[in-house]
Amino acid sequence: MLSHYRKWDKRILKIIFLGEDGVGKTTIVKRYVEGKFFEKFHPFIGIRVLSNFIDREIVTRDVTKSETWELHLWDFGSKEYYKMVRHDMIAMVDGIVFVADMTDETSIRALQEWWEDVEFLIKKGTPWIVLLNKNDLFKANEDSSQIISHLPETLHTEIQVFQTSAKSGSNITLAIQSLVDLIFMGRATSTRP
Repeated sequence: MLSHYRKWDKRILKIIFLGEDGVGKTTIVKRYVEGKFFEKFHPFIGIRVLSNFIDREIVTRDVTKSETWELHLWDFGSKEYYKMVRHDMIAMVDGIVFVADMTDETSIRALQEWWEDVEFLIKKGTPWIVLLNKNDLFKANEDSSQIISHLPETLHTEIQVFQTSAKSGSNITLAIQSLVDLIFMGRATSTRP
């Protein structure tokens, strides 16, 4: 079930971005919403919510109609702040984006801790994806390639993993659109008679 509500004939999807500090959560969200990369970044504590609109073709009982949905992208500015509010926030989300820095094995390994932290807080069936950011800076080595290839085993689940670059914009839109598709697939499944 989606946590959307109608307000001025809009529907809202809430997507939360989680990951270690400095992995590029804010730059990914800004790249997606504003279409720009910001070289200068100032870390923050708290939550930043940016939004974007998408149009979806919705088919119900042989009727197709277009609906406008507003994506609220929730960017948590620090792990400590997230831990204070996670119980209230996680139950309300429609999808989760876990972000790690491809150039930092520690942030990739930390994905397991992030997953374990939210696994029992999310609604059953809440879709999620992993973004391995900074692929423009990544130089593959044997250790990092093994960590990346074993990510589904490490997290004990099937996941979609995208190698992204907030700087170039590579795969950002594709990844978020894939998550939105997963959200709508779950919606279609949960609303069938």
